[in-house]
Amino acid sequence: VEGIFMFSVFNGQLFFLINIELAPYIFWSNKLFDHVAGCLLAFACQQSFKLGKGDYKGFLSFDSKTELIELYQNKYGAIWAMGHKMYFNPSAGKKLMKKYLGINK
Repeated sequence: VEGIFMFSVFNGQLFFLINIELAPYIFWSNKLFDHVAGCLLAFACQQSFKLGKGDYKGFLSFDSKTELIELYQNKYGAIWAMGHKMYFNPSAGKKLMKKYLGINK
């Protein structure tokens, strides 16, 4: 197992990423497993299109650690909302899905 994530669907509509964790060896792999976090985020975005409803379809929201906010913005295209709240809109989610999963939606 290289990584896992846990999610919930709030009010039957909003896809929320509760936690994402990578295996410890990934951080010492000299970028060999640099794609793992992107793949997990892209898969979570894909699920947000499948499980999200109404105006929230395709949105993936999550709370970020302070030190990771810029990484999520710059590397993965997440949007900062306020405080630790961040999200991927459908456009950013589609870019992740194309880059990491090869899915053109």
